[in-house]
Amino acid sequence: MQLDLFRHLFGLSLSFFNRQRTGELVSRLDADTRATSAGLETVTCTLLSAPVLIAFYGYLMVRTSPTLVVAALAAAALHLGVTRGIRGPIRRFATDQFTVLADLVARLQEAILSVRVVKSFAAERFEAARLTSTLRNVLRVNVKYGAYKHAEEPARTAVGYIVEAGIVLLAARELLAGRLTVATFFLFLYVGRAVVAQMSALAGAYTQIQATLAASTRIAGLFAIEPEVKDGPETITDFREGIVVRDVSFDYGGERVLEGTSFEVRKGEIVALVGPSGVGKSTLADLILRLYDPVAGTITIDGHDLRALRQEPYRRLFGVVPQEPLLFNASIRENIAYGRGDLSEADIVRAAQIANAHGFIGEFTDGYDTMVGDRGVRLSGGQRQRVALARAIVGRPPILLLDEATSSLDSESERLVQQAIERVIQAATSIVIAHRLSTVLHADKIVVMNRGRVEAVGRHADLLSASETYSRLYRYQFNPLDSCASVGGAPAPRRPAAHTTPS
Repeated sequence: MQLDLFRHLFGLSLSFFNRQRTGELVSRLDADTRATSAGLETVTCTLLSAPVLIAFYGYLMVRTSPTLVVAALAAAALHLGVTRGIRGPIRRFATDQFTVLADLVARLQEAILSVRVVKSFAAERFEAARLTSTLRNVLRVNVKYGAYKHAEEPARTAVGYIVEAGIVLLAARELLAGRLTVATFFLFLYVGRAVVAQMSALAGAYTQIQATLAASTRIAGLFAIEPEVKDGPETITDFREGIVVRDVSFDYGGERVLEGTSFEVRKGEIVALVGPSGVGKSTLADLILRLYDPVAGTITIDGHDLRALRQEPYRRLFGVVPQEPLLFNASIRENIAYGRGDLSEADIVRAAQIANAHGFIGEFTDGYDTMVGDRGVRLSGGQRQRVALARAIVGRPPILLLDEATSSLDSESERLVQQAIERVIQAATSIVIAHRLSTVLHADKIVVMNRGRVEAVGRHADLLSASETYSRLYRYQFNPLDSCASVGGAPAPRRPAAHTTPS
């Protein structure tokens, strides 16, 4: 069940994960699936065997004494009353328990993943207070659930004693009245106790099912979710002509992020997407990868609408380097070869060399077997970015998509990564989202975006005069003082030097 749910979740669209807390999904994959299958074998055996035994003992009761049938029916009514009394609360509180446990897992995961921020803001007490509040909710729900769950056994035991006492009294009365022989008397007691035991087991199994149903209902809710981005009937395995974005519009459920966006990427071109922050550059990259579908317009590759393609083989055409490279808690070798099982050691080393990563990897004691830690925390930002670049190119994809790959690096790391990028993009069709214009001055085509639209398309020299947005970005990055003056500002006054007293 865990595997089926995992496959289903990873078949859902990226928008689903944007709406969910990671810890809650982990809890559903772990705790809910285990609760759904826990005790299932015992419950199933009871549900299959108890009715058969009850029918058999019922036949013996009818043959032994009609009075015994009345006692059995009374026992069934008492067990039914107990079951109806605790069935609803157990299912409700079991659902609440899974919910608060999922919230607890999400809280713990968020705090651990953000430990650097927590410590930087000296917020350990704040996080402890938040966790305390969550644990209080967990305790409150567990107490309520436990009160009903553990009240079942004493209640059924009491019902069993009452019914057994009644059977003994009935049997004694029938024996004294001469309507039962001694042998029949003992058969009366045995059959009565046996049928009560099976009724108790059947009722207990039914109660246990309520907790299982609570977990399975939450899992069924996940299985019922359909992916927003669905596979089409066509398969594409190579790239021959180009990618065309035509009149594409997109939003995340509110204001439009992109509106009427159009441009073309021909095979072999280096195309840069530039513009101020928040104009939709990364969103456009996600649309090209078909992580989302546009709300209007089309994106085609070699004449095929992306909606008509199967997603996995299409995305295999791309090598992607995100703005914030995420590495897995594995070795450098495993991270470079991630998702591709047909690579040789030579392929991995070649990719590392092209990405300017082979040098620093060789300085580690374990070389390519060095563990990088969660999200690659044991490597510097520049090292992580170069490993991510090696991962993107190791499979020799025909298209590279680089999303501001140097925006958060220091000058030296940026230089090394940029050198690697310049080598890599010469061998593939490349779409580069650039924060620093110095990285795309020599692109074949620069797409300038502003307010969700394409303002201009051209080469660097042409755009300096044709695009106000591009010209302004260029001045900000290469002539910052002139940029301040051009918008009515002036250079900040120089701070006077501090006076010192000779010692």
